[in-house]
Parts: sequence; C-alpha cells; structure tokens
Amino acid sequence: MANRYAYSYDREDFTGSFTTPEEAFKTAVEHSQGVSSPPTTIYIGQIQDADPQATDQALAAAIMGWLSKHNLMPHFCKVAAVREYPVNIPVGRVATANGQREVSDLGTEIQC
Repeated sequence: MANRYAYSYDREDFTGSFTTPEEAFKTAVEHSQGVSSPPTTIYIGQIQDADPQATDQALAAAIMGWLSKHNLMPHFCKVAAVREYPVNIPVGRVATANGQREVSDLGTEIQC
C-alpha cells in the first residue's frame, strides 16, 4: 500500500488521507483560512495501518494481568448432568414468610 498522510493543528487529532505530504499541507492551509484563531504550526504525519490482532492480544494481556494482580480473576464453571426432582407438597399447605400468602390475585384477598 502506498504511503498516506494526514494533517493536524495540535499534533493530537489528525485529519485526511492524502497521497503526499505537500497535498496534506496545502489542504491544512486552505482549511485554516478564515478561522478566528489560525494555527501557527501544521503537523503532517504518515498514516500507518494498525494490526488489529496485535492490538487485541496486547489488550487481552493487559486486562488479564490487571485481573490477576488484583485477585479478580473470574471463577467460571460449567454445571452438567442436571436432574429434575419434583417436590411433593401436601394439598392445602401454602408456604408463607410471615403468616401471609406469598402470592395472591390482584384486587382479591383470599383468606386460607
């Protein structure tokens, strides 16, 4: 891929993608015309393609290192061979927390 260039007025936020540094500079000068506080310096930088896989690996390593350092590593497990066991509750018996029914119909009080 051919080199590409961008311009900045503050060396932090870069704009554009130009084929030559001269084209980037020319555009930066044109865009700075008429602003209330024109820049005193224009920065031209070469655009470099990032390697997303390397970025992902570096980020994962940083996060895992921080979690380990602070003893915050997650402890996941998988539950397998789950069985269902029905519970037989005698008829007429309702589980209560404070003598009141836990669940009742809206607008209707049922006394048991």
